[in-house]
Amino acid sequence: MSIKILFFFFVNTNNKLWKTFQKKDINLLNSFKEKEISTNIFYKIFLFKEGVQINEDIILEIFNYPILPKIFRKTIEERILMIKDGPKKNNIILKYIANNQYYGLKIISRDMKLFWISQYYRRSNIILHNQFYNLAKEYFKEIVYRTKNPTKKILFSLMNNYFIDKDKFFYYHILMEDFDGINSFAEICKDSHMKYKCNQIKSLLNIEKINTIKDPKILIICLCILLENNKINSNDFFKIIKKNYSLLKETKNIPQILLKTFIIKILDLIPSILHEDSQDILYIFDYISYFKNRIYFYHKVLFLKGINYFYHKDYKNSLICFKESLELVKKTKKFKYISKYNFWLGNTYSILNDKHEGMFFYKQTEKFNYPYYSSMSDIFLQNSFTIKSIHDLKPEENNIYDWLFKAISITSDSNDFIISLNLIRSLTPSSILVISKDFIDTLKSLEKNKNKTYIVLLGYEIYQFTGVILKEAFPFIDDIKNYSSNMQVLMSALIKNESFFRNEKLISTKKATGIMQINPSTAKSFCLRLKIPFNRKYLHNNEFNIFMGYVCLKEMVKIFKGSLFFTIISYNLGTTKTLKIKKNLSKLDEKNILHMFCLVEMIRDVNVKAYCKNVLDQIVIFYKVRFQKPLKKDFFLNFYLE
Repeated sequence: MSIKILFFFFVNTNNKLWKTFQKKDINLLNSFKEKEISTNIFYKIFLFKEGVQINEDIILEIFNYPILPKIFRKTIEERILMIKDGPKKNNIILKYIANNQYYGLKIISRDMKLFWISQYYRRSNIILHNQFYNLAKEYFKEIVYRTKNPTKKILFSLMNNYFIDKDKFFYYHILMEDFDGINSFAEICKDSHMKYKCNQIKSLLNIEKINTIKDPKILIICLCILLENNKINSNDFFKIIKKNYSLLKETKNIPQILLKTFIIKILDLIPSILHEDSQDILYIFDYISYFKNRIYFYHKVLFLKGINYFYHKDYKNSLICFKESLELVKKTKKFKYISKYNFWLGNTYSILNDKHEGMFFYKQTEKFNYPYYSSMSDIFLQNSFTIKSIHDLKPEENNIYDWLFKAISITSDSNDFIISLNLIRSLTPSSILVISKDFIDTLKSLEKNKNKTYIVLLGYEIYQFTGVILKEAFPFIDDIKNYSSNMQVLMSALIKNESFFRNEKLISTKKATGIMQINPSTAKSFCLRLKIPFNRKYLHNNEFNIFMGYVCLKEMVKIFKGSLFFTIISYNLGTTKTLKIKKNLSKLDEKNILHMFCLVEMIRDVNVKAYCKNVLDQIVIFYKVRFQKPLKKDFFLNFYLE
């Protein structure tokens, strides 16, 4: 983010002072009055970021400023990494950790954490042992279950020195298959038993041998490792659990880290088997319920159990599960889950023909204005809605957030612009956001300059915060206006999710290209079929890219017989994999929209599930803009091409 944006955002002042700042004179620090704390601090940040040599006390004063936004900390941390290694750098880092009580460890960037860890590892005398210990544990939690990043090895080395509990050390390492590290540690500690256990587990990592294990801890470890390496499928995994049901219940001596890892692995797999015989899967849910007092995410287990009952048309039991899930999350105030469980209670009551209760829970879902669930609730509520133009917006009075939008009005780079919006979102609770005159003027000037990207970004923020649909934020670009009305809605929603209307030269890691992210090989095969010339460069042309997207969608709609749910999944996941999913869901009632919502929750891949929800959410909005009326549920089940 540019320093100029930060200046206007933080200091809220005029260009004259900005020109003074640009002199980069360290002596100016003494000229600010004591009351001008924000100006004084910002000038220190400015000098530090621009590479001016200032002493470490000033740097630490910046770090310890109690209302310093996260975005400033990131800027400063990047600058710290540029300082040459030495006592000064180490001292700054040590003090920074010691004085980090304002924000906790979660906001610190991953690169910075890694640097701290490597620095501490090289030092023989650790001054702040407790702070480091907590930092290492926090960092470990973040990366250990989510990625196979090589930086873990640094962390493992640290764990050797700082986790005194040998059993803890053993479990941390064994789950990551660091057999060599464990054997080395066992030799240093002269612990032959640890070495024996390590080699024993290594020899048991085989599906044929796994049922011979009599120790629940070793069985859990082996199952986790096999799953991590895709050496066991979900059916075999759950068969082993069923066969060793009584053994796996012996949990008195199972460490929390093992148990938590194991339950998370099970939860990741459950969506892929929700379609199977309900009696078999109930073994799994009963097994997890045995640990409900030891896991904080038990509401997710109950929800998946409810989805299983719903899919198998046992609606009374699904209702009980959704109610229990909602009760567990109400105390946490996690709006995402409250919205989600309200929506599913509405679905269940609706299918039980209790329309009054169903409507009540759909209204509760809309209250939180959480994407996807609130949009899907609106399909049943059929509420009136507001579509406005930029020119219809009027500023609210007494706006205390007016200064926030100054950061937006002076930006010229799209990355800076997105950062500014994220900053506004993080600092402004949705319940008290008001639209300022500066904000509206910015929107109008962007429209005048025909800057569609910024309008789309800003307009979506307005919709998220206020529920007002700004028609300029949901454009039907000229290149899609020749297609059918239904297809325009679907294609606009896909473009919004694939490229945000802003980058025709975008190429993904899988070589998908353009605003609709078309794979060149797919485009080539369609061009051969249609007998039209093809060149990869053509995909950078919006008109050609959209035409190829249309051809792909037309084919998918035909394959999936007008099911919009399967069409969207197919666009993201591929037709072959989607057909495999559909084949497994033999009991899915495709004529019932509530069952099709079940399909979305049963997608195992988290990214595909999120993509599907985002597109469905956008379809509801684009439909309102295109037809000036709420979307009806039949649109999803009988999608057709005019």
